[in-house]
Amino acid sequence: TNGVVSASVLPAREAAYYKVVVPSNTPSWKVKLAPSSGDVLLCALKDYVPQNDAYNSSLVTQPQSYPQGKKMQKPGNEHLALFPDYAQTEIPAGTYFLAVVSEGQNPDSNLSRIGTGTADYTLATVGVVPLVDLGTVSNADLWITNALEGGEIATYQFTTADGVPNLEVRLEDKIGNPSLTLRSDDQTPSVGNLVNNSGQSYYGNQGGQTPGWQSYSIISVPNPSVARFTATIFAYTDNPFGYSFTFPNAAYKLRVHPPTIALLNFSSNLNTNGSTNAASAQLADNQRAFFQVVVPETIAGAPVLGWKLDLFQNSGSPSFRVRKDLLPTDTNPSSQTFFITGSGLIAPPYLTPGSWFVEIKGSGNTDFTLVSSALTINELQRPIWSMPGEGQSLSSSNLVMPVFGDTAVAGDGSLLPGDGGTDLQAGRFDYYAVSVPTNNVGLLRTELQAISGNPNLYLRAGAAPTPSHYAQGQAGATLYDHSLTGSGNTKYGNWVPLDGRFERHLTNGLWLVAVQAGGTANARYRLKVSCGNVTPNALVQSIALDGLSVANQSLAGRDWRYYRFMVPSNPPASINLSFSRSLGNARVFLRDTVPPGDGSIPYDYDFYSSSHYERSWYSDSKNQGPYPRFDTPGSYSLPTPPLRPGAAYYLGVWSFNDTTFSLSLSTDTNVIVISNRLGFYGGTVSDSLPAFGARLYDIDVPPDATRLQLYATNSASVIFTLEQGTLPQVSGGAHWRSSGANVSLNQPLSLSFWPWQPDQSYYLLVTNSSASSQPFALFSEGRNTFTEQTPGILRVTAIQAGVISEVEFVGEPLRVYRLLFSSNLADWMMFTNVSSLTGTSRVSTATAPQTGSGFYRTVTP
Repeated sequence: TNGVVSASVLPAREAAYYKVVVPSNTPSWKVKLAPSSGDVLLCALKDYVPQNDAYNSSLVTQPQSYPQGKKMQKPGNEHLALFPDYAQTEIPAGTYFLAVVSEGQNPDSNLSRIGTGTADYTLATVGVVPLVDLGTVSNADLWITNALEGGEIATYQFTTADGVPNLEVRLEDKIGNPSLTLRSDDQTPSVGNLVNNSGQSYYGNQGGQTPGWQSYSIISVPNPSVARFTATIFAYTDNPFGYSFTFPNAAYKLRVHPPTIALLNFSSNLNTNGSTNAASAQLADNQRAFFQVVVPETIAGAPVLGWKLDLFQNSGSPSFRVRKDLLPTDTNPSSQTFFITGSGLIAPPYLTPGSWFVEIKGSGNTDFTLVSSALTINELQRPIWSMPGEGQSLSSSNLVMPVFGDTAVAGDGSLLPGDGGTDLQAGRFDYYAVSVPTNNVGLLRTELQAISGNPNLYLRAGAAPTPSHYAQGQAGATLYDHSLTGSGNTKYGNWVPLDGRFERHLTNGLWLVAVQAGGTANARYRLKVSCGNVTPNALVQSIALDGLSVANQSLAGRDWRYYRFMVPSNPPASINLSFSRSLGNARVFLRDTVPPGDGSIPYDYDFYSSSHYERSWYSDSKNQGPYPRFDTPGSYSLPTPPLRPGAAYYLGVWSFNDTTFSLSLSTDTNVIVISNRLGFYGGTVSDSLPAFGARLYDIDVPPDATRLQLYATNSASVIFTLEQGTLPQVSGGAHWRSSGANVSLNQPLSLSFWPWQPDQSYYLLVTNSSASSQPFALFSEGRNTFTEQTPGILRVTAIQAGVISEVEFVGEPLRVYRLLFSSNLADWMMFTNVSSLTGTSRVSTATAPQTGSGFYRTVTP
């Protein structure tokens, strides 16, 4: 500490060596070398004398890895500051060696040439790097002015008082190129990595902890919950992005400022409280401004659907992000949004009522205006359009939502004079709403026409769509169901349910539609929204299964055209499809229950992709397939299965470019007659199959069903095959196939469990695989929520082969039941009454006919 030595007449290329013993518990060490004549460089290494090939990025404290030593070489004074390495609290104690090398008079560093003559210098080991305590910041600023020689380091500490919500730490009145790093504890941060090339940041320093923040000008510290902060200021090179090792002297004012957080009204409707929903300010580069906004549940009696934030710039490039309850921070927690430029919508479920904070970040010298507003049904561009349901009488007034624009439109959506366009500033949003009925056909069509610019479209069922954030802010799912982006004068979206296995309609309720002026230019657009009601004059045309013939149909590129037909409950063995095209590249897609079409995004369906962005029977894959799409003109046979008896089918035609096509349908003359029915509740069958014979049964499962239970008496050569929705096959895949004798099926049913769903037809094929006649009996004991627990047989026990001794069953306590027996599931006899005392009862079967096999059931009187 405070060791000083002066020397003179050191010839060029000659070195002088010094030894310094650093004691234990030393938090830092500062060395300064000042030439008084000529120029000199400084080298340092622990335990060993530095070598003549030392370099600037070497580590002083690791001679085994860096035996050359660390070099400090630039014009003028040289500096070295050592700090504890990562996760250390002191520098290593021990013996350090310093080498002073003469560069003589007038060396030329640009040409890497040594000078001539001798050099004079003073070498000082200052000791611990001074750590200046600035005090405690609360309502007033802390500040200090200082000057540093090029390559020199200064360190500072300060404390935050309780209740300080935000801090700015900034460098003002700068001369030279000082840099600032900061940590939220009492450990000294390193000089950082503001320069990532050529190693300038290595000059004259080693160690220090990883900075929490770093900047050449200003650091914003929101939510400073930690009370102690430590800052490092480094007089950096004047060419931080090049390869210069010229470090000019620096001067600065370090200011610690607790900026206030302004209150901003959520909407202009609330401006009667003396505050406003708009704010303007100027920011320096990387400076931040914060605003607090209280988001209510309703505005003027209408529920809040979203929170609109519009950021206007007069200069610079401002951006914003939001977070609930706490200020956003550069540590980027998932609970906040990413930075948004221009306009953004904050939507549920991320948006909830309460206190929110908005952060504005300046880029360059920034002048901005921020406007907060609510999105409710009162702030839509047009009143809500009620989409007609299937079977509803259509007229020109409800078939199509009127074209949205600033000119009048006819009732059917056609334009009156004028282009009917709506203007939208770059990055801004317009919002519309559609009320989708429960009995919709499963199709919503949007047509977005770009008169100028590049408008984008987003849709979401039940809430406002937004591309501004995810479900939890930075994390979670996207908050729009469908998007229509990209270039093009007219963009079509034919939106259908994503999963035809579980969805029979589009989600009913309020759908929100957002139109955004994409890119950096304003947009002028027209928007048309229409429904898929099944009438000849709507989007989907109902057609007869036999005799369909539509010829020379014109279709715009990337749009869809639809036709619907019904497969009879006794279906043909196959349906024949033929199509041709005289223009474009029309493709044909097929789907049952709901139309094929666009899923989350429209895509280029001109090629066959395994991802199958289109939603069709291929993506639903309800039964055993195959599920082809029809890309080339020709004739195709659609067999049963996989066609589903009694189902509505939709043909969808799509083309990448404008197309002209023709379609026709015909049926096979062979009809599959399904005449056998098995009742879901208590249905029974007792029959005999001839050699290699088969029976086909239809089990219609009602909407309230909760369980499908089948019990059979059969030999192992009688096989039961069950398929939901279409006919099972003797071999191949099936939803259930029996194995062995006296089989049973006990299958829960749920709307969310494929394929075991209620409100479906199940087809059971019973096959005799043997060369002799085989008898079988079958009993269906379907359940619903009322019969799921009572009554029911639990167990039968036998005391000897073929003789049943007891039956155990469950019922409601204190209720009387009748116990019945049957040997063939057709004729039932009652042999006893039993009162269930505890819910579970046992009864002897001694009075029942003694037989090798039989069935038992309980019923209420």
